Amino acid sequence: YMLFSSAFSIVFIVGLLFNIVALYIFTCSLKQRNETTTYMLNLVVCDTLFVLSLPFRISYFLNGSWSFGKTLCKISVSLFYMNMYGSIMFLTCISADRFLAIVYPFASRSLRTKRNAKIACCTVWLLVLSVSLSAGFQLETSSTRNNSSCFDKFSKDQWQSKLSSMVLVIETVGFLIPLLVNLFCSGMILRTLRKPDAIKNQGQLNKAKILRMIVVHLLVFCFCFVPYNVNLVFYTLVRTKIIDNCVVETVVKTIYPITLCIAVTNCCFDPVIYYFTSETIQNCIKRKIVLQELIMDLMNNTAAIQTPFNCTVNIRYRFTYFQISYSVIFICGVASNSMALWRVWLMPWTLTSTAVYMANLAVVDFLFLLSLPLRIYYYNNRSHSMTWAPGSVFCQLTFALKYISMYGGIFFLACIGLDRYIAVTRPVLRRPKQVHNAYVLSTTMWLMVLTLSFALPFMYSSASDSRHTCLLDPSLGHHQTFILAALGLVSAAFMLPALVLLFSYCRVLRVLGRMPHRGKSRHRRTLSLIYCVLGIFLLCFTPYHSNLLCYTLTHVGVVPSCGLAKFASALHPVMLSLASANCCLNPLVY
Repeated sequence: YMLFSSAFSIVFIVGLLFNIVALYIFTCSLKQRNETTTYMLNLVVCDTLFVLSLPFRISYFLNGSWSFGKTLCKISVSLFYMNMYGSIMFLTCISADRFLAIVYPFASRSLRTKRNAKIACCTVWLLVLSVSLSAGFQLETSSTRNNSSCFDKFSKDQWQSKLSSMVLVIETVGFLIPLLVNLFCSGMILRTLRKPDAIKNQGQLNKAKILRMIVVHLLVFCFCFVPYNVNLVFYTLVRTKIIDNCVVETVVKTIYPITLCIAVTNCCFDPVIYYFTSETIQNCIKRKIVLQELIMDLMNNTAAIQTPFNCTVNIRYRFTYFQISYSVIFICGVASNSMALWRVWLMPWTLTSTAVYMANLAVVDFLFLLSLPLRIYYYNNRSHSMTWAPGSVFCQLTFALKYISMYGGIFFLACIGLDRYIAVTRPVLRRPKQVHNAYVLSTTMWLMVLTLSFALPFMYSSASDSRHTCLLDPSLGHHQTFILAALGLVSAAFMLPALVLLFSYCRVLRVLGRMPHRGKSRHRRTLSLIYCVLGIFLLCFTPYHSNLLCYTLTHVGVVPSCGLAKFASALHPVMLSLASANCCLNPLVY
C-alpha cells in the first residue's frame, strides 16, 4: 500500500502539472489544429480524467479503507482501464497517422483529415468506455466491521467465468494488436527514411526529428505498457489456476504492483510524445518563447544571468514555469494537508514524540503554502517585466518561508527518523519524558531553522546590487564570499540530517531484520514510515541540493564551465519545484 500511495502521489503531482500545461497549449495557444493534434487532445483528456481520480486511490491506500462508496470505487477502476487502453489506442492512432504522413504523403491526403480523425477518436472512446465500464462495474467491494476494500477484489468465480475471457479480449484488441501496429508503422517509417530520396532538403520533415519521434514513442509505449500487460496475462493464468506453480505465482504477484505503478506513469510521459511528434506544438512553444524573449529584451535585461567567465545563461522560461508549478503545489498542498489533518483530528490518538514532530512538520508546510500566492504574484509580475510591489519586508518574509519549509521539512523528517531509531533499538531509553524531550528538540529545531531561514535572504541580498527585485538567485557574481558561505550553510543543513536519517534507518532495518515475527502490523507500520520518509527525502531534497551545488559554483566562477552552468540553470527551476512539492507529500508521513 505504501508503494501505491507514494507512486500515485508522485504521478498525481507531475501528471496534473504536465497535463494542465498540455491542455493550456491545446485549447488556448494552438491556433491551427490538424489530425495529429486531435488525437493528442483526446489523449490529454484521457490522462487528465485518470489523474483526477488518483486522490481517491491515495486516500484508500493510506487509510486501508475505502470510504467513498461502491459506485465511486467502480468508477475509479473503470478510469484506470480507460486511461490504460485509451492511451494505447490514441498512441496507436498517432503512430498510424505519422506512418501515413511519411510513407504515403500524397496518397493519404484524402484519408488524413480532421473529420476522419474525429470519427476515429469517437470510435476509440466508445470501444474503451464499453470495455472499461464493463470491467470496472464487475468489481465487488467487500466490507468488514471496521473498513471497506476496493481494487482488485474480483472473486475466484469471476476470474473463472467472465474475467479470464475478458482479459483475453482486452489483451488482444487493446494491447497486442496496437503493439504490432506501432511496431509495423515504426518499421515502415525507418525503412522509408533509409531511401536516399525520401527526405528532401526543402519542404519535408527533418530526418533526425523523425528518428527522435519514433524512439520516444516506442520507449514510452514499451516502458509503460508492455511490463504490465505481459504480467497481467500471467496473473490471469495464475488466478484461474491454469498455471498452478508456487514459484510462478509468487513472482507474478510480486511483480504485479511494480508493473502497475510503471503503467500509470504514462500520463506523465505522454506530454513528451506531444512535443516530439507534432511540429505544430513545437512551433507553438517556440513562438511563445521567442515572444517572451522579445518582450523581456525590450523591457529589461535581467532575465539572463551573466557568469564571471562570460557565459550567458537564459532563464526567461522560469517565470511562467514557476507560476504553473507553484499553483499546482498550492492546490495539492492545501488539499492533502487539510485532508490529512482532518483524518488525524477524527481518529483517537495519544500524544507521542512522533506526533509532536509530525505536528511541527504540518505547521512548516502550512506556513510555506501561505507564502505561495505571493510567490505566484511575484513571478506573474516578472513575466510581464514588472517589479515587486508589496515591499522589502514581504519579500524577505516570502524568501524566508521558502527555507523554513525546506529545512524545517528536512530537520523534522530527521527527527522522526531519530525517534524511530530510539523506539526500535533503545525502547527503554525512549519511555521516560519522551514527549518532553520531543518538545525540547522541536524548539531547538525551530531556532535553527528560523536562524538559517532569515540569515540566507540577508546574505543573498547583501551579495546583490539590485534593489528592485525579490526572490534573488544564489548565483550572483557580486561578493562571492557571501554566496559561498550561504552555500556552505545550505549544504550542512542538508547533509547532517541526511546522515542522521540514513544512520537511523539502517540501524532500524538491521534490528527489525533480526526480530522474529516480522509480519506483525507494528513492524509493518515502522517499515512503511521508513520507506515513506526516505522516499520523500530522496525525491524532494537530494536532487535540489545536488543541482544547487553545481548551479552556485558555476555562476560565481569557482567552476568555469559554461556547459555545466547552462545544464544546472535549466534544471534549477524543476529541482526547486520538486523540493517545494514536499509539502504535498509530507501528509503521507502523517
